[in-house]
Amino acid sequence: MKKVFVLALVGMMSAVAFPSDKKYVAFGWEFRNLTPAHILAHADRFKDLPIDGVGIVLSAKNPKGGKFSQISITDDKPWVFEAFADQVPVLKELVKKTGLKESFLQGYRAPIRRADWTDDAKWAAIANNMAVLARIARKSGIKGISIDHEDYRQQRQFYRRSTDPSYEECCRLARKRGRQVFEAVFKEHPSAVLLSFWVLTEDRSYFATRDPAALMRQKQDLWPSFVAGILDALPPTGRLIEGD
Repeated sequence: MKKVFVLALVGMMSAVAFPSDKKYVAFGWEFRNLTPAHILAHADRFKDLPIDGVGIVLSAKNPKGGKFSQISITDDKPWVFEAFADQVPVLKELVKKTGLKESFLQGYRAPIRRADWTDDAKWAAIANNMAVLARIARKSGIKGISIDHEDYRQQRQFYRRSTDPSYEECCRLARKRGRQVFEAVFKEHPSAVLLSFWVLTEDRSYFATRDPAALMRQKQDLWPSFVAGILDALPPTGRLIEGD
């Protein structure tokens, strides 16, 4: 299954004449179980592909038991940089390779268990974990971190629930949390490039209405407020890319 996906992707891309000023980064589930060392070991196989980098998933042993994983970064106990320190030299070598120079660390994900917007400790842990990821990226020479808020676990993190505070208060909190998490990122990596698979294009209905704010309220959608928080935190040296 994994080989079929990769071949289909490569076949599709090689049939298109790509402009030279653009960069193409491959993300996919087939990278989920590959460590940076695995990717580096096969780096020569990337140099002839029509891509400039891949999305890398990090994981490490938690010194206190269990493990840290990017897949559960918003659910893990507070990360510590030392758990990932041995991967930094590998990542440094990886981004020197043709076909891998523009690689991203896969970063923020919608949580496996919904995070209460009022839970300061929970959001402080998420901000800490993203800051550690940003530190790994900066020390490794990796420019980018991805944002994937797709609701794989059906937690509806970015929609108000009836048990939440009012919509207005949830919007305020969502913006606060977006700012909190990504201020931590940019503090560690001021020139980080954030690539979101969807910034504001996941729900296309907003483009077909004269009053998107009213439609957001109708849907009780909190994601635009979280994005506003990211933009609050975005320094002149950083970038936010709409992937769609």
